[in-house]
Amino acid sequence: MKRSLANHCIRIAVALAATVKNRLKRQQYFDGGRIFTQGWGNFLGTPGKGRLYDSDINGDSKADLLVHETDGDISVRYNQGTYFDAGRIFTQGWSNFMGNTGQGKLYFG
Repeated sequence: MKRSLANHCIRIAVALAATVKNRLKRQQYFDGGRIFTQGWGNFLGTPGKGRLYDSDINGDSKADLLVHETDGDISVRYNQGTYFDAGRIFTQGWSNFMGNTGQGKLYFG
């Protein structure tokens, strides 16, 4: 059985550039990575900002991108292998779960 590239990658958000990269796992290290998506400077999880999560939402063994807006909307951008699609609202009403002091926090598995 052929294993997909996504099974051998880790996605990380680089805080300063707000860039999500695929970093391939080598024998003893991860490579420098390839930019998968960028422009997420307002989604670093600091107070007043949105948050990013990754989780396999559709069961295809690839990490999809969940975007938690400050208005409480959560949209999902499905992993297409080399990019995330344009996204769609997944659920709404989660503005009290941004992880700030006195608020709840969401976790996705």
